[in-house]
This record gives sequence, C-alpha cells and structure tokens, in this order.
Amino acid sequence: MAYRFQISANLLTWPRKCACCGDSADKHLKASASRTTGKRVRTTKTSWWEVPYCSSCLNHKASFESAGSWLLAGFLFGIVTWYFAASASNSGLIGFIAGVILLLLSFWPYRQAVKVAKLKMKPGCCSPGAAVQYIEWHGTMHTFVFKNKSYLDSFLSSNSGKKRSDIKEI
Repeated sequence: MAYRFQISANLLTWPRKCACCGDSADKHLKASASRTTGKRVRTTKTSWWEVPYCSSCLNHKASFESAGSWLLAGFLFGIVTWYFAASASNSGLIGFIAGVILLLLSFWPYRQAVKVAKLKMKPGCCSPGAAVQYIEWHGTMHTFVFKNKSYLDSFLSSNSGKKRSDIKEI
C-alpha cells in the first residue's frame, strides 16, 4: 500500500529516522523529480529532497533495483540471439524462438535477485525499493508517494503547519 499527497512548502522537515524501516537514519537518498518546459527551446529542471534512510535499507534498495538488469540483459541478448540464429539457420522463426527462450530464461536470475533483496530487508521495512518517491512539483506544491504509513504520519506531524491535500491510498 502506498499513500499519495501534495504539500505546499519551500522547506520541509524530514523526521530523523529511516523512511523504510523507521530505525535511526545514518544516510540520505535524493528523491528527485524532473520536468521539461518549452516548445522551441526545451529546458529540463530537476528538483530533489534528501530523504533519511539507514544503510541497511539503502543496501536492499540497491539490490532490488539492480535485479532489473537481468531482464534488460535477457532482452538484449535475446535480440542478438534472434539475429544470429536467424542468419545461421536462414529462418526468422528459429531465430525468434531462440531469442524468446533466452529472454524467458532471464526471469530466473531476476527472481533470484529480487529474493535476495527481500531477504536483506528487516522486519519493519515497508518496501524492497524506494520508500519515498518525489513525483512532481508546481511552484511550492510538491507531490509525494510514501510507502511507510508510520513515516508518513511522522512527516505530516513535522510539517503540520503546511497546507496539504488529502491523502490517497494507491
């Protein structure tokens, strides 16, 4: 379960605990959002907030995010295999089947990598990936998605004087 809301502020106060597990934070991770403006001259601007995390949660987050590289590698090697198998056999169908088999085989190491990332999680962790996502901003209005309800409550308490939208469960 995740919680989406908007808050209006120039400065936000982040609770000094890990956004994922709630333990004391010893590091920070930038939650960033980018936007592009202009038609003829396009300008991209990135904004971010430094969200507190503990080292353990950053470790399982990095492991979880690197798991996707197995799927990318399977896709790329599948295309290369498709090309060479089709060329060698003079049959596009054989090349296609070989490429799809290689892609499907990449799901096994992907699942193993996700399993390893989940094993690194502590009992209080809310997600193997990012616990806080910065979605967008317009002026001083910022949109966030929090996955940890208790951290969200602490965040809202720390920023109680600021205007915000209703919280939507997503």
